[in-house]
Amino acid sequence: MPDSTLDRNSSAADPNQAQRQQKTESEKYFEVERREESRKRFATYSLWAGLLSLLLILIPNPVSWLFGPVAILLGIHALVRIYLQPARHTGMVRALLGIVMGLVATLVSVR
Repeated sequence: MPDSTLDRNSSAADPNQAQRQQKTESEKYFEVERREESRKRFATYSLWAGLLSLLLILIPNPVSWLFGPVAILLGIHALVRIYLQPARHTGMVRALLGIVMGLVATLVSVR
């Protein structure tokens, strides 16, 4: 009788562990997507800050000049990370676009 109890307990634990180890295709896809997005994190932040800086120029407010330099700094940070560890970081185009939009917004808001 104790052997059957051990078998039941071990067999009950095995399906749970196997279920935890087995991932569906969608979970694998989203895991890869999350990993890819984390590799482009600072480049994406730079791009969004650049877009926001350009949009805030159209609306007169006191903080419209703030997001341009933020986009430039984030873009430079992303480019440095890409240059130092190209296998771990990507997003050069996003970083460059963020820098360019940040420069344009800063130059327009300074005038």
